Amino acid sequence: MNHAQSKLDWFQVVILTQQAALRARLRRITSSEAELDDLCSEVLTRAYATEDWGRITAGRAYLYSIARNLVIDIARRGKVVAFETMADLESLQPVYDGETQLLA
Repeated sequence: MNHAQSKLDWFQVVILTQQAALRARLRRITSSEAELDDLCSEVLTRAYATEDWGRITAGRAYLYSIARNLVIDIARRGKVVAFETMADLESLQPVYDGETQLLA
């Protein structure tokens, strides 16, 4: 199997299976469906663009990290950050249980 197909397979199995969980988390901090769609698309795009994709096995944690960084970037660009936005950043922290840590 070639490199491109391997990466696509990884993306479908590890990343896309977590898309619903990502949308549910981001729905808490967005004001509209259009913004939610944009955020989800950007997170998935950044995930697919990673060079070291083969080492990533915890798709949900990886997506939440990307989402958290993206929200921080957006907040920095806005320079005015609502307290609610900062509190919502905590909800994007991945929750690690023993099994998830072992798999990672």
